[in-house]
Amino acid sequence: AIVQMPQVATKDSLDRLCAVTKALCFTDEGKDAPGRLTPIMLSAVNTLVACVEVGVIKLFAEIASPRGAEAEKLRARYEDMSFGKEYMMEFMGWGGPSDPAGEDLGPLGGLCTIL
Repeated sequence: AIVQMPQVATKDSLDRLCAVTKALCFTDEGKDAPGRLTPIMLSAVNTLVACVEVGVIKLFAEIASPRGAEAEKLRARYEDMSFGKEYMMEFMGWGGPSDPAGEDLGPLGGLCTIL
């Protein structure tokens, strides 16, 4: 759908998706809301962020058959949902990007461990 509708892969669309995710998945205090929707929504945010940052065709070409260190880093970043985690943390005002070495992720910490 993103390839056929490039207007979806925009920062404006991404911010709208983050706003919906925030409303559905987090309480006013920033804690996880009960339910199983959070991992699904963060997966959608992750995919859209990666498409906006990398480009749809390049992203999935690199993920499908990574060639070289940069392509492998891109695949790993997409697979562990770093694109979505980092963007969502900034959107929620919780600070900078997540640290793969295990740095405290603030309110997203518990969520990120399930993903």
